[in-house]
Amino acid sequence: MVSRLFVHASKAIHRTFRETGGALWLREGQTEPNQIDCTFVEKPRVVDVDGFITTSADPQATFLLSDIAAIDPVRAAQEDTVFLNDRRDKLTINGVIYAIESCTHDGYGWVTTTLRRTTA
Repeated sequence: MVSRLFVHASKAIHRTFRETGGALWLREGQTEPNQIDCTFVEKPRVVDVDGFITTSADPQATFLLSDIAAIDPVRAAQEDTVFLNDRRDKLTINGVIYAIESCTHDGYGWVTTTLRRTTA
């Protein structure tokens, strides 16, 4: 019952806090990027229970799996390779080009990527 109540909550949150203009996703082997919505945090801070910072401040972008499936259904079905790392996929957010360093899928329709700033 509760799951039906909140089934659209992730879309509402994502659409409210998304980046203006979204991102341009250039997949490996493609020549033209696709527009995709994301929430972007340039300097995230993860703090543990004791108040210590546990991760570095690498930029992060979060996507809805349904948005990814609309662009590339094959990649969306392969949860561990939605975004290709090793600088094979690139994102342009607010005019800055980022390479995908890592990608995690949470099982609830969100995909979070860790990014590295790059020149091309």
